[in-house]
Amino acid sequence: NDAIFTADRRNMLIFVYTTYQDNETAHNTVLMDGIDAAIAQCNQECVGGLRAEYVGAIPVGVGNARQMKQDTLLTLSLALLGLVLLLGFFFRKKRVLLFLMLPVAMGGLFALAMVQLMQGAISNIAIGGGSIILGVAINYSIHFYTHLKHTVSAEETVRDLANPMIIGNITTIGAFLSLLFVNSRALADFGIFAAF
Repeated sequence: NDAIFTADRRNMLIFVYTTYQDNETAHNTVLMDGIDAAIAQCNQECVGGLRAEYVGAIPVGVGNARQMKQDTLLTLSLALLGLVLLLGFFFRKKRVLLFLMLPVAMGGLFALAMVQLMQGAISNIAIGGGSIILGVAINYSIHFYTHLKHTVSAEETVRDLANPMIIGNITTIGAFLSLLFVNSRALADFGIFAAF
């Protein structure tokens, strides 16, 4: 009756196809949520030890995407907490923390906005790398602030640091943009995000 059973007739196989690619997890998550809901309903209402399971590239991709979101939130939260604690211990002024973190936060928002305008989406791996970029970007703020403590004049600090920091930024941006030449969409996304 158009059903495929295993040789022992204890398992029925159902093949589900989707119009989306395996890596389009945003769309495939909707499919997997529906399948999970149907399985949960079956487990509650079905009798006789009936059980449903699934396997395939789409569930693996959706599962990986969900795990990456959780890992990204965890790593970014831990990196941010660690930086705030370390900088708070070192500088001991709440206002200084705001001045140190504001350029980094603005840079992160700018990068997300530019990637959204250019591509419309960004991979979780690229955002997950944000914890690395957070550490790199905060160095410029720390360098400026510690130099300002010695010179006391913001204008003098800018004059002293403008050329070395511009050269340092260009080389760092160039290094991240080199990731555009690798054959990996996630690393290319990370390179664009980090460069902006």
